[in-house]
Amino acid sequence: MIDTSTLASANLPLFLTKTYEFVDDSRSDHIVAWKDDGRGFVVKDVNKFCDQILNKYFKHSNFSSFIRQLNMYDFKKTRNVQNEKVFSQPSFQRGKKMLLANI
Repeated sequence: MIDTSTLASANLPLFLTKTYEFVDDSRSDHIVAWKDDGRGFVVKDVNKFCDQILNKYFKHSNFSSFIRQLNMYDFKKTRNVQNEKVFSQPSFQRGKKMLLANI
């Protein structure tokens, strides 16, 4: 998990810090995780993601609303296989949380 207080002090949008936090949390890797190359993330099970992740971090569990927010920050859906969704944004990378300031 990341230190969101450090990121908050950098005036980063809460949506980005929360998204980075749950993607970076290895306890939820079976639902959402970094891509193998660390340059984006995979939602492995949309239903579990909505039920177990979204409503924990946000005031909703609506996947379409989450995607709209991602689009606002120029995330691109790079792959859509069955129930898996893959998203990337050049400044959203594993281990490089300070790049979020570029989004």
